[in-house]
Amino acid sequence: MARQIIQPAAAPNIEKVRTPAEALQISRPNSLSAQQIYKRDAPAVVYIQAGQGSGSGFVISKKGEILTNAHVVGSSSKVQVTFADGQQRIGLVRASDRSLDVALIKISDPVKVQPIKIGSSSKLQVGQVALAIGNPFGLEQTLTVGIISALKRSIQGLDGYTVPNAIQTDAAINPGNSGGPLLDSQGRVVGINTQILTGGGKGSVGIGFAVPINAIKASLAGLRSGQVSRPAWLGITGLTVDNRVRQKLKLPKSLSGVLVQAVAPGSPAAKAKIKSGEIITSFDGHKIIEIDQIPQLVATLQPGQIVKVKLLSSNGSERTIKVTLTARPRPSPDS
Repeated sequence: MARQIIQPAAAPNIEKVRTPAEALQISRPNSLSAQQIYKRDAPAVVYIQAGQGSGSGFVISKKGEILTNAHVVGSSSKVQVTFADGQQRIGLVRASDRSLDVALIKISDPVKVQPIKIGSSSKLQVGQVALAIGNPFGLEQTLTVGIISALKRSIQGLDGYTVPNAIQTDAAINPGNSGGPLLDSQGRVVGINTQILTGGGKGSVGIGFAVPINAIKASLAGLRSGQVSRPAWLGITGLTVDNRVRQKLKLPKSLSGVLVQAVAPGSPAAKAKIKSGEIITSFDGHKIIEIDQIPQLVATLQPGQIVKVKLLSSNGSERTIKVTLTARPRPSPDS
């Protein structure tokens, strides 16, 4: 049995250790409690069944629009949507963006529930409170509370490309939470829960990822029209130049950048004659320190834009080239 230490209440300079739910009460001046957020937002979180799969989603408009993950709906054109009160509706899948793992569902009847407010992911900070509502393992209307654990993570989308700027959270996310909202302390959506690390098991180990809502908002017009635009593409795989790489290649200790390992045939990088073994030290005016910066920067650009890239060759010579970005190739149906 662990030894219990009782601290006198009057002891000076002792700050109470708060649970995430308690921290929610003091995180921001206009924060809502977890109970308030759940009472207001949970009715707009739905359970989605598509073929053999299932997951979560949430209502974003009175017109019956629902956001979820593309991997939740799969190839289905129709899904069953179950609301918190048990009412069921048939939803039509308007469009899916496999690059962001997001899909838009539309039910024919106007919804009675209050849509969840869409927030912003641009000013998130590590340590702020995060809440997830969903249907883990089919357990409807489950609330979990944690924090934003990290920002600007890179995860893999359904099309095999990188989804940049993913949000990492320790709010418990499990199978069935996919497609549900990640909320801030005002109950606004800041991300869509999409992936977890399991450590070899089947459940949460406190490392979950959400696609940032700002990326979803940029894709929403295309989802509504059924014409999803393809993101910009550079076409390289690379490796951060760290101490191990510096030692192996006998590079200066002060050198930072990304070592190009492979260049996709026909890609913008290939057309600009970027070569395997070169080191990208600057991209579009930004100093490059690690590999995750490349997809994050490309994600802010559009196909057709021209960027300057500074490269260092293996013999120490430097050059600056212009690269015209193109749209990502369309994924194959099986990807």
